[in-house]
Formats: sequence, C-alpha cells, structure tokens
Amino acid sequence: MAFEGKELGDERLSQVAGGRSIGGYLEYTVIRGDTIATVAGKFHVTERDICDLNGIGSGSALYLGQILRVPVRIRC
Repeated sequence: MAFEGKELGDERLSQVAGGRSIGGYLEYTVIRGDTIATVAGKFHVTERDICDLNGIGSGSALYLGQILRVPVRIRC
C-alpha cells in the first residue's frame, strides 16, 4: 500500500512498506547558522542522506529560508 505525497502532520510520506516501517521526509526551513552537517545532526541522519534527497553537493551553501527535505523512518 503506498501513500505517495500524502501529508501526515508536518511529514510527507513517500511510501508505506508492509506495515512495518514508514519512510518519507519532512520539510525543514534553514535558519541562520545552519549547515548541512548541523541539520543532519538535528535529525540524526547523515549529510549524504540530506544531499541525496535534495540533489545537492556536500559542500553546497545553504541560504536562509531554504526548504530542505530531511529523510525520516518510523517503525510501526
């Protein structure tokens, strides 16, 4: 069963796999002082996870107000 692009609170689900885990992303708005590394640390994901999901390089500069997708996994 898939729920492509459906909203669940602040999270958007990209898929539901077999009722065991939910994978998707949430949207994070960049604030002053954020780097890819600090955003990754806030959400306990890797810099590579954020870069891959957003199609950006690891050395990319972020700007205030930029929306980043941050991957999430929820075990059911």
